[in-house]
Amino acid sequence: MAMSLLSVMVALLFGTLKISADSWESGEKKITDVNEIAVVYNFFQRHLVDSKPLLDDFTEPGVSALAFQGDVQSLRFVSHFPASAERAGAQLFTVKYQDEVEPASLVVGISPFYPLVEGVQRPKEEVTLIKGVSRFELAYFGESPETGQIAWQDHWHGQETLPKMVRVKISLAKGGFWPAMVFPIKISDTAVFFNLGGAGGGENEEEEGGAMDADEDDGQDMMDEDLGADEE
Repeated sequence: MAMSLLSVMVALLFGTLKISADSWESGEKKITDVNEIAVVYNFFQRHLVDSKPLLDDFTEPGVSALAFQGDVQSLRFVSHFPASAERAGAQLFTVKYQDEVEPASLVVGISPFYPLVEGVQRPKEEVTLIKGVSRFELAYFGESPETGQIAWQDHWHGQETLPKMVRVKISLAKGGFWPAMVFPIKISDTAVFFNLGGAGGGENEEEEGGAMDADEDDGQDMMDEDLGADEE
């Protein structure tokens, strides 16, 4: 009788320990998932939202274009680090989806926007933002140069202004729910270009273009509809 009771108690003890271990493992996984989302969100929130409408007139001789360029799976923009960071001045950020090798990942390249010395390549640093990505999609909310309509577009090339918003969709190979992230660009209402004269410096030149006609309420409605669709 005593041995039977002991066996039952031991079985209950090990069962309780297994449940506790499973709960702990599940809790750690959720924390990891939340941290991954937070890292990606904070990157775009800190840097993409503060994109600068700078002209790039030195990367390709004779070509002058807005530094902000993007398509479905890659994006480049100019922003700044906080004053406390070691990197000073305008920085060129490139975000791209790399699926040539496993696991597929989201990689961010960082380099000074303006050339330091003529003929010397800008030092570039690459950081893996997140690994195990099965899908990465970008979209840009603004005026289409083809139709003149304000809508979501899958690319942003040859524009004179920044988009009003950028939408980021990510799915991971391990599963889990990642809501669509929509980031409003702070200064997208006006086409203001700053040209500091390349590496040699020079006076600031500002060229003001027309404000984009999109109503902010329309943009917010589009954002709400998109997020609602993802939740469903």
